[in-house]
Amino acid sequence: MHYQVWKWLDTGDVQFRLYAVSKVAATGPGVLRTGFRLIGRTKQLRFYRQTCRRVRRLTEAELETQRVAKAASTASR
Repeated sequence: MHYQVWKWLDTGDVQFRLYAVSKVAATGPGVLRTGFRLIGRTKQLRFYRQTCRRVRRLTEAELETQRVAKAASTASR
């Protein structure tokens, strides 16, 4: 799994990309392979969605902090 955060300096837009590849193991305990087939993919997708939401919240919070700081410095001039 890897991720990328892209920011366009001209617009300030930010994009988060998450890439992951997985497959069921060919060997190992049968109960684990079966469990992965039953719930593994669902759990993975949930993790990816939560990760994207968290990065979005953190990015929005940072952008808001910067916006407020810029507005405060402009107002104090």
